[in-house]
Amino acid sequence: RGLLAIEMESNILYNMAHRNGIQALSILSVSDNVITHTTTSPDDREQAKTEMITLAMELAWGWLRYQPASALKNNRI
Repeated sequence: RGLLAIEMESNILYNMAHRNGIQALSILSVSDNVITHTTTSPDDREQAKTEMITLAMELAWGWLRYQPASALKNNRI
């Protein structure tokens, strides 16, 4: 079958979160297809990056809104 994807950063993110007993989330996008050798244009990548950042901020804000005040005060986040 061979290689289907290349991603390195989320591995350490999830390992560190697990070691520290906290939650983690990664949002990934595909920019190059190693099978078809197609790539995403710089303009499309920029648009996708903007959409991903917006989504990440909305998720983070939504999650924070439902955390108990004590968790926020005691830096448990």
